[in-house]
Amino acid sequence: MPGYDSLPSGASKNVKKFTVRVSDQKLNELKQLVKLCPIGPITYENQDQELGFGMTRKWLEDAKEQWLNKFDWRVQEDYINSFPNFTVPVTDKDGDSFEVHFVALFSKKKDAIPIALFHGWPGLILTYCLTTIHADLALQGVSLSSSAS
Repeated sequence: MPGYDSLPSGASKNVKKFTVRVSDQKLNELKQLVKLCPIGPITYENQDQELGFGMTRKWLEDAKEQWLNKFDWRVQEDYINSFPNFTVPVTDKDGDSFEVHFVALFSKKKDAIPIALFHGWPGLILTYCLTTIHADLALQGVSLSSSAS
C-alpha cells in the first residue's frame, strides 16, 4: 500500500516503521515441534463427524500435514508486510512499557476522519487486512495488534 504510510502531522515521534520477520531458526523450531507432536490413537470421540467431542483425528492429521508440507509462512509475511506496519511504545498506569504493533493507512486529506479497529484475544490483525480501507477516502485506518516482540 505505497503512499499511505506517511504519519499525519502531529503524530507521536515514537512511532516506528516495522517489518514482520520471523527468524528461520524460529520457523524451523516450530516445524520440528509440529513434526514431533504425536496424534493420539483412534477413539470413538475423535471419529465423531458431528464434532460433539471437538475436532476429529482426521482434521488434526490434515492440519499437521498442511503445516509440515504446504504452509509457507514467508508468503504470509509478505502479505502482512504489503500493508504499512508500525510499532509504538505504550506505558500503562503501573509504568510498564509495551511495544504495540499496528497496521495503518493514513489519508493525505487534512479533514480525514480517523477510524481504529481493535481485535481481541484470540484474534488476528489479518482479520482487518482482508477488507482494505481505502485511505484516499475521508478515513484514516488503524488496526492495532498485540506486542511486536
